[in-house]
Amino acid sequence: MKKICTTCKNKLNSNEKYCTNCGTAASHNQFSRSDILHYKQDNSNLKTFVWCSVLVVVFLALIAGLIYWFFVFCSNQIGQAQPKASALPKTHKVNVDVNSAQFSQGYMHTPNTEGYEGFELGETKNGIEKEYGISEGTKTIDGNKAELYGDIGVSYNKDNKVNHVYVVPDKMTKDAFTDFHNAPDEISNGIWYYDLDKSNGFTIKAYTSKHHIEAIENITQR
Repeated sequence: MKKICTTCKNKLNSNEKYCTNCGTAASHNQFSRSDILHYKQDNSNLKTFVWCSVLVVVFLALIAGLIYWFFVFCSNQIGQAQPKASALPKTHKVNVDVNSAQFSQGYMHTPNTEGYEGFELGETKNGIEKEYGISEGTKTIDGNKAELYGDIGVSYNKDNKVNHVYVVPDKMTKDAFTDFHNAPDEISNGIWYYDLDKSNGFTIKAYTSKHHIEAIENITQR
């Protein structure tokens, strides 16, 4: 920044101790008006830049904080909606002997249209897993993916609520099944129907493969 000599109005550099024109000591001289205005303008621009930088940093920090807490909230909601597999108890396998008098009387000849062995229609997947643990696998039954708990399989709707409860016997052949329970009253598209009494309110459906009984379901009478 340049000074101006108060005696002869000669412009001086800031490092000059005397006026090169008249010899007046530089300590008595003043900065020129234009230099002062230029200095003030530079100072003002610097302050504006600093404040703008601070505001940008604060704004970015707020945005980052909001994003962080959003993901924390979403993670908590997901954790509440579905327990982690590691937190679930081991599978409680339910054993069902389909070729037994107990099953014949308590299932094949009794309405169990709302469920069986503690598995109820409309129950949530969370409720099932809290009581019976994580399933040991899945099996497709009539287009539905059933979660397996030993000899019981359950499928869920889009709201994760039970919509089918199946008895899933292990390696039960058709011949062995009919030897005990007799032949079905009707066969349609590979499904066996036991529905001799048309007024008892329920029907037994047996889903079959080529040689085996894949699943059995007790449903509201057709």
